[in-house]
Formats: sequence, C-alpha cells, structure tokens
Amino acid sequence: MTGRNSPERLTPITTPTNLYLPNFPPNTNSDAPTSNPTRQNQIGIPMSSQRKINSARANGAKSRGPKTEAGKKASSQNAVTHGLYAKGVVLSNESREQYQEMLDAYQQQFQPQRQAELDLLEEMVAAKWCQRRLWAVEADLVDEETRQQTAKMDEEGASYDAITPLSFAYAELSSKSLSFLSRNESRLERIYHRALKTLLEVQRLHNQNIQKRTESQLHQPEFPAPPPTHHDTQSPATANQKPETGACLTHAPPIR
Repeated sequence: MTGRNSPERLTPITTPTNLYLPNFPPNTNSDAPTSNPTRQNQIGIPMSSQRKINSARANGAKSRGPKTEAGKKASSQNAVTHGLYAKGVVLSNESREQYQEMLDAYQQQFQPQRQAELDLLEEMVAAKWCQRRLWAVEADLVDEETRQQTAKMDEEGASYDAITPLSFAYAELSSKSLSFLSRNESRLERIYHRALKTLLEVQRLHNQNIQKRTESQLHQPEFPAPPPTHHDTQSPATANQKPETGACLTHAPPIR
C-alpha cells in the first residue's frame, strides 16, 4: 500500500468522438398546415389561378382600342391615313363624309389593332364602296334606257304595261353595259369576302396567342420553391449503436 502522501496515477478523460442525434418519426397529423394550402380544382390548377385566368379572359374581351401612349399616337394618325386612301376610292362627285362614316362604322365593329388589320379593313370598305357605286350606275343606266324605250313605244302608238319598257331596257343593256357591271360586282364581292375572312383569322390568331401567353404567366408559381436542405443522415446500423463515453477518473492500482 502507498502512503497518504504518495502520488496517484490519474487516467485522462477522453472526449466522445461521435455524437448521434435522435431520430424523430415524421409528422402524420392531418391537421398540420401544408406549405401550399391553396385549393385545387379537378384538373390540378389552383383555384386562385383559375380565377385569374377567367378574369384575364373577361378583361381581354372588353378591349376597346389602344391604351398605351404609342398606341394612341398611332391611332390618332388614322384619320390622315384614311384621308389619303379615300382619294383613290372616292370620286369627285361622291361624298367623302359618307365614306368616312362607313369606315368609322367598320372600325367600331372590328376594332383593328395593327396595321395589317387596318389594311384589310380599308380593303373591305373600298370594295363595298365601289360595289355600291356600280349599283348606282346600273340603276341609272336602267332608268335612262327605260325612259327611251317608253318614248319609243309612245311614238309607235303601241300598247304596253308598266313592266314592258323595263323589259326592253334590260334586253338592250344586257349586251352592252350590264355584263360589264355584273363582272365587276362579282369581283368586288370576292375581294370583300376574302378580306373579311382574312381579317377575322388574323384577329383570332392574335387573340389566341395573347390568351396562351396570359395563361402561361398565370400558371407560374406565385412563390419560388425553397432550396433543398441537406441534413446529416444515419444508417440503420449506426442508429442503434450506443455512443462511446469517455473513461471516468479512476485511481490507478497502488504501487507496491
């Protein structure tokens, strides 16, 4: 045995080398709030986004012309453009005010937004204006020829009813002017309907592209997803192991 004052050998305390965190089971409580509590409809689109899509479609249908300063500036020059274009359509003995009224009525109905749509609209109005002119020419020719046929039958002393001079007038004009007028009326009719069909197709494609861009923007997530976090994981083999503990301070065996 050693004396009371004899030195004792101490064993140093070791620090644990591995620390293990406890494994908690995942939260299966259905009442816990989710990261995105937005309700979804049957096709998987959030209800709030669906309401935005419907609202965007309704607002797009209410469009009544340009809203930006550049659009308003371009629209303000339409009267100048129409005035220059009318010089090639309206004759000196025709009313430009009536032509402008017709053009304004078509613009109010179709609401052209781009230069291509405006060109097609003016083509329609010009074709319709020239077609109505041919109608007036045909009516004037028939009236004049009817008066000449009536005077001729009166000179001959022939009996006739109200339709007889008109029948002779059409018979006389069919080989002269009416065939020319009929061909030009058919040509203008084709121009009008071709321009109308093209205008409606251009507007349909433009509105369809706007709707697609609007829906693609509304379908984007409102809040960006948080970046993934990396946690230290443990294998099942090491999860059940007990951590190593440091040696306690003990007395060394006595020196004999």
